[in-house]
Amino acid sequence: MKNRKQAPGRPENHPDYFVSLSGGIDSVAALTTVADAIETRQAGGNFAKKPVAIYLDTRTGAPLNRIYCEQLCDHFDIQLWTLRTDEKFEEWLARDGAPGSGAHQEVRNELKDRQVSKLVSLANNPHMILGIAADESDTRAAFPKIREMPRHTEVYPVHRLSRKKRVEIILRSDAPRNPLWQHPAAIKDCGCLCNGDPSELKTTADLFPQYAGRLKEWEEAIDHDGLKGTLGWNGLTAEEKRAKEQGQTQATLPMCSDGCQRERIPAVVQAFRADAHGATTEECVSILYSES
Repeated sequence: MKNRKQAPGRPENHPDYFVSLSGGIDSVAALTTVADAIETRQAGGNFAKKPVAIYLDTRTGAPLNRIYCEQLCDHFDIQLWTLRTDEKFEEWLARDGAPGSGAHQEVRNELKDRQVSKLVSLANNPHMILGIAADESDTRAAFPKIREMPRHTEVYPVHRLSRKKRVEIILRSDAPRNPLWQHPAAIKDCGCLCNGDPSELKTTADLFPQYAGRLKEWEEAIDHDGLKGTLGWNGLTAEEKRAKEQGQTQATLPMCSDGCQRERIPAVVQAFRADAHGATTEECVSILYSES
């Protein structure tokens, strides 16, 4: 049995630490960064209560992504609590049609934030460790590294690190890698596609036909006209949007079109693929920082 040494004082005087884990690169880099600091088995102990990882199950994510999060938490010997939404995304689609980026916060509230709100209401001085990064948006760039919220505190351990630096943290660790990182166009923890494009559903179908088939059935059941009938419509180019509005069928769709709000760096995918094929850490890091 492992020797667990707690910090002094009563547990109620210590925060409840939760690591938000999506299976994405940023949240894994955050967990890898803080794993030693939050480990209660370190000499002298850090906290009187064992930190917990939370996975927000939207009921629309790829099953492999959730399984990866379980493996990751097994590696770090950290509890994983899965907070599964009681909302049905197919009901959103029937009511409002396929969402675009303007509806992202509303969709997130339904599929993720309500579980977090409930957790915060039950926890004692909750501190949420998140993989939020400054280079994701101007809004997030303005966040301090430790952010005091009305009911909880948020900590962003990789906030000021570049995307490649966050990847390097993982490559230099012995933590498991998410196989989906080799397929950036595939759906991972959430299939709402508010900020995605239709090719993500197609790529996902190539990898997981049964799972993607369920999302496709939801899409085909939408009775809204025009773009609202297409998951990921916000990621279409202007020309493709016009064609969709006019009812034309598209032969091809870009992996990451003009409307997509997420930056993809080819060297990141190349580095993870090299890692999966047995390249050394230094070889993978060299690929990551290559100009190509």
